[in-house]
Amino acid sequence: YRAAGANACLSKPYNIDEVKSFIQKAVERQTIILQNKILMKRLREWNIELEKTVHEKTAELKTKNLILLEVVEKLKVLNELKSRFVATASHELQTPMTSILGFSSMLLDYWDKVDHAQIMRFLQIIRDEAQRLSRSSRDLLDLARIQEGKMQFYKKKVNLREMADQVAENLRMAELRGLPRRLW
Repeated sequence: YRAAGANACLSKPYNIDEVKSFIQKAVERQTIILQNKILMKRLREWNIELEKTVHEKTAELKTKNLILLEVVEKLKVLNELKSRFVATASHELQTPMTSILGFSSMLLDYWDKVDHAQIMRFLQIIRDEAQRLSRSSRDLLDLARIQEGKMQFYKKKVNLREMADQVAENLRMAELRGLPRRLW
């Protein structure tokens, strides 16, 4: 029965245009299938590339975030140092000013009741504190120039013994004035 069926198919009349159309549609379907395979392959490659790029950019962002966190921490430390500096500078300016105001007020209020030696001692204190205030102001201006890069440095010989004695005296004065050790 099968042989008869196959022979019947072969012996059956056929239309050449229908065969051509059938073959053309089959070729078109195969072309579309091939194009889809090529497009799917490209899509997988692009997906792999995209995942790689996303991974790289994520790693870059993590690194930059770590750097930013470090910068923020350093800025916090610098802000704390700035606050301490402002407190110290304020104290260094306020202390001599308080002495100047106090001793000059005493002289003005009690001029006729204070002897000449006492007046000279008060005036000496006022002068010393004014000089100290002037030095502190110059130091602040020098610091500003250093930060702006406008300070010029010159080599000069110094007497280390005198400098050490001066530092020791400044530390003694700071201790007498009750400055906390962390500020000096």
